[in-house]
Amino acid sequence: MFDFYKGLLYPGGAFQLHVALTWGMRNNTRTAQNVSYYNWEDLFMNLPLIKMDELAGRNLKFWKDWIGHPNYDEYWEKMNVENQWSEITVPALNMGGWYDLYSRDTFTNFNGLIKNAKKS
Repeated sequence: MFDFYKGLLYPGGAFQLHVALTWGMRNNTRTAQNVSYYNWEDLFMNLPLIKMDELAGRNLKFWKDWIGHPNYDEYWEKMNVENQWSEITVPALNMGGWYDLYSRDTFTNFNGLIKNAKKS
């Protein structure tokens, strides 16, 4: 994914609560987390958003960061690969599934790398 903010978490400026919490909790360690035991319907009915990780029995720094930066700022800028395409000097594996949440970004990133990456 080339732009985590626009591509997955805040497309069009709207926070993707379901995606952010479920995907984030599954991917917050080296192995996929089983999150099927949460009562998601009840969890999603709670406020404030910044406490949802704790209501699910977790304390996730990234969750607090994502909620704490609702606008595109320096936090998101440093993760935006698009701004770094021209600096990539090593072979890169660009992988995504056809029905992934960010399949469009997979193609955008691939084309951006082809067009902008340094040639060795």
